[in-house]
Amino acid sequence: MNYETLLKIEDLYVNFRTDEGIAKVIDGISLSIRYGEVLALMGETGCGKSTVAKSILRLLPKNAEVRGKILFKGTNLLDLPESELRKIRGKEIGMIFQEPLTALNPVFTIGNQMSEVFKIHKLRVKRTIQDEVIELLKNVRIPDPRRRYYSYPFELSGGMRQRVMIAMMLAGRPSLLIADEPTSALDVTIQAQILKLLMDLRNEYNMSILLITHDPGVVAEMADRVAIMYAGQIAEVGPVKDIFLNPQHPYTRGLLRALPLGHKDERELENIPGRVPNLINPPPGCRFHPRCPYAMEKCRKVKPKPVMVSNEHLVFCHLFGG
Repeated sequence: MNYETLLKIEDLYVNFRTDEGIAKVIDGISLSIRYGEVLALMGETGCGKSTVAKSILRLLPKNAEVRGKILFKGTNLLDLPESELRKIRGKEIGMIFQEPLTALNPVFTIGNQMSEVFKIHKLRVKRTIQDEVIELLKNVRIPDPRRRYYSYPFELSGGMRQRVMIAMMLAGRPSLLIADEPTSALDVTIQAQILKLLMDLRNEYNMSILLITHDPGVVAEMADRVAIMYAGQIAEVGPVKDIFLNPQHPYTRGLLRALPLGHKDERELENIPGRVPNLINPPPGCRFHPRCPYAMEKCRKVKPKPVMVSNEHLVFCHLFGG
């Protein structure tokens, strides 16, 4: 791993034990995130994006089986004892979720919950913890932060609650922020404000961001690179401009034709024939092959390896000799 790499995922497999059988949710993916970079993980609902995010911090349920490596600053997070991992969660790696109301305790004030972050991680403060919390609320553009310190979560709007979650995450000055669909529960105006806030904070704190989303507009606005996921496999990864203007994988092409790319997009949207596979019994080889118009016999048997099609642009497809 070179000095520019903050996080590196190597051959990550995640299975879930269920009453129906073993669900093979993540099928040997590899990804890396550099210092200061925004990497978007994009795909349809159920493709495994959130599972990847939760694997990093080992937040998966007990029925999960995980193997592979997740290297953060050179340390394999999957090998750490829980006591050591707790020092990283919320401090060196922060995470914000789709619906902050479920992540905030309704019976405690915002100030009380944010103060706990400082106490749990034994963070140094120049002033009182209360002053530090109020300053963080101010930094995430919450109006009248001193009054909001005493507010309860239900007294805040969805956008304000998301700002609180971002402020809590900033307390530890993390190197990496995992943002799991951070704006999908918000209206368009508030969504734009939150995205701008995240980018401002990324530049101010030099954070890396792993952005989990199904929205190509969010990817185009925020990300440096994007990885396209399908049914637990990576289909394509590269600079956002390359992927959006010159998609190579048949799934990426189909996905971008099926999604609106902005308010000025007047194309007639298309759908991808077929269905997402059942991951308890996924198709062998490339998992997209049952829906792919270009599928060959090799696609049905052999999982494709990455092929470099241009600078930093990788495609996992046998059409390119992978």
